[in-house]
Amino acid sequence: MEDKTQPGQPYPSFDRAVYLSRLLGLIIITVATALAIRAMTIVDDDRVWLFLQSTVSPFGLGFLILVAAEILNSLRNGNG
Repeated sequence: MEDKTQPGQPYPSFDRAVYLSRLLGLIIITVATALAIRAMTIVDDDRVWLFLQSTVSPFGLGFLILVAAEILNSLRNGNG
C-alpha cells in the first residue's frame, strides 16, 4: 500500500473532505432557497414569513457545514 501523505499534510483525505463539505453546504443552501421560493409562490398571504420560516434552519445547517469545512481546511494547513 502506497503512503500518499506529504510533509505538512498528515492525511490525504482532508482535501476531499474539505471540498465535499463545501459543496454540501452550498447545495443545502441552494436547495433551501429554491424550495422556499417555490413555497412562497404557492401561498397568497404572508409570503415573507413563509420564506423566512422555510429557510432559517437549512441556512443554519449549510452555514455550519461551511464553517466546519473552513476549520478543517485550516487544520490541514496547520494554521489552527
